[in-house]
Amino acid sequence: MLAYTLARPFIYLFLGLCLSIAATDIYYSLYSSNTQANILVSSLFAALLLIAIRKKKKSIALFIIAIFLFCINEYVHLYQVHDPGHSSNFLNYLKIDFKIISDNFKNNRHSCIAIATINNHDVQCKITIQDSTINYPLQYGDILSGTICLNKIHGSGSRTFNTYPDYLLNKHIFYEGFMTKIDHVQSASNYSLYQMTQYLATQIKNILLSTSSNSENANLLVSLILGDKTELNKDIKQAFLSTGTAHILAVSGLHLGLVYYLLSLACKPIRKLKIKNSKLLESILILIGIWVFALITGLGSSILRAAIMFSFIQFANCLKRKNDSVNTLFACGFFMAAYNPCILSDIGFQLSFSAVLSIIWFNPYFSRIWLPQKKLLIPIRDLFSVSCSVQILVSPISIYYFQQFPIYFLLSNLIWIPLSFLLMILGSIQVFLYAFSQKIASFLGVISEEFIQFGVACLKCIQKAPYSILDNIWINEAQVIFMLSSLVFLKFYFHTQNSVILIKSLVIAILVCLSAYYTEYTISKSRELVIYKYNNAFQMELREGHHSIGSSPNSSILTKYRSLNKVNHRDSISLSELISLTNKIQNDVSIQPLKCSKNLYYLNQKENNMLLHLKILTEFDSKCILEENYKISEYFNMSKNNPIIIKL
Repeated sequence: MLAYTLARPFIYLFLGLCLSIAATDIYYSLYSSNTQANILVSSLFAALLLIAIRKKKKSIALFIIAIFLFCINEYVHLYQVHDPGHSSNFLNYLKIDFKIISDNFKNNRHSCIAIATINNHDVQCKITIQDSTINYPLQYGDILSGTICLNKIHGSGSRTFNTYPDYLLNKHIFYEGFMTKIDHVQSASNYSLYQMTQYLATQIKNILLSTSSNSENANLLVSLILGDKTELNKDIKQAFLSTGTAHILAVSGLHLGLVYYLLSLACKPIRKLKIKNSKLLESILILIGIWVFALITGLGSSILRAAIMFSFIQFANCLKRKNDSVNTLFACGFFMAAYNPCILSDIGFQLSFSAVLSIIWFNPYFSRIWLPQKKLLIPIRDLFSVSCSVQILVSPISIYYFQQFPIYFLLSNLIWIPLSFLLMILGSIQVFLYAFSQKIASFLGVISEEFIQFGVACLKCIQKAPYSILDNIWINEAQVIFMLSSLVFLKFYFHTQNSVILIKSLVIAILVCLSAYYTEYTISKSRELVIYKYNNAFQMELREGHHSIGSSPNSSILTKYRSLNKVNHRDSISLSELISLTNKIQNDVSIQPLKCSKNLYYLNQKENNMLLHLKILTEFDSKCILEENYKISEYFNMSKNNPIIIKL
């Protein structure tokens, strides 16, 4: 096991980088001190260095390099990502220019991600623009001049809640606001490569939409080819998710593999030409094609990982060097995380990375189960083995995020993986022929629609089948890590046939089961009150065991909290009724109703030797709001809008 990892140095580098980022994030969220965080992480890897010296002298130099890289990364992560250098919380009615880097039109509104210069810093902002103020579609690189009110985004700083501000901060977006007036729109003058590919993506999308009579089918085809799911029907999205085929909608290695294969076929004639360095020319053309496709699809985390990995593979082939898939994959992860540490929290990156690693590790063992005699059955065998192997490492992560597991994933993948290849080829030909004959392109669009309708109908039948999905599966972060560790040990047991490693895998699996039972017991006996802000109003939710009663039960802010506490039933009541119910609970002296009036209830909580007075509004009385709302908002701004959990 040690020899396996020592032969692949990027495993050490990537895992060490992940530990560095995780430790920095946790310590920073607790203490907000850059110096303390650096001391903590440096101490951690100094300890790892000592272990490396005792275990294997060959790994000393590797860990010295790793420590140096980790310390550099901490400063990049803390100063450039989480501390952009501007302290203004509210910037009202600014006259400012924005350069658009992405645009999404929905419900008569444009939601743009744009770059602005604030306090001498270039920062990303999320701005919303009413459609009535824009005369033509916005594009990448356009510069907006106008008046806007900007609010600085504050994350929750908590690992218990997943809020939209946390999502924006992970995307390095620090301000958001609504543009009240647009004075001028300047079209992009300096055309960059990314801008040209985004324009090309827009043209491809328009062609696919114009050559189809059904917008839902056309949007699904756009999702398959470009990965643009903004206009995709929610029911279709849910059908893909429930049947275990959601990865098809995310442009990833599956799509890039097809592009790589087609480019290799197209470049075959170059090999026959008697040209010096023809192999180098072929590699350059393939790499250009791969990265142009990646840029067209928007450089998402999964497609970026696939593009980097294919680039490494092609580079190794060009140099006639043997390629190690595992080391290449971890090298991709290392460089991506070093450039953007926040990518580790991206679901697409996690699923893409674990899926590829799972295929590399476990697919050879599944392929040996069935050895077909006929060549026609080999692709079906490969499809089954890949579909099974990919689920091994992906399942714990997908269960953690979606709390469900599709039973018939083999059947749905058997239908949709070949169908997606066919649709991507048809769609590409459709776009190519549109320049020569719109009638032929429209005819191909009709054929694509028939295939899409067949595929969607199959998905819906599978979705409605008995026991098609196991839902309400609740696991926490620690259990995910232990499950993945157990599976990693299982892989090394297959590799070495060492019974000690198998015992370790089984022991970890048993610990996961015991922790699940313990978590279930503690949650069933607990009772908590959560106070939070949602849609600019203060809300409450009372949880007792797996049942919760809330004033806003559909709030997405508490999604992760409900998941961690396995809430399987939620009821909705008014805020005043919920407070009255809470006041009847007198089991804990740390929370008692101090005063009750017509419009206000006062609760106090003794925590960390501080008495926090929380004033909860129960009726929309204008005088009360003017008098008391400032104090409530002030507290929530100080706490970064964190929901407050009070144990009862």
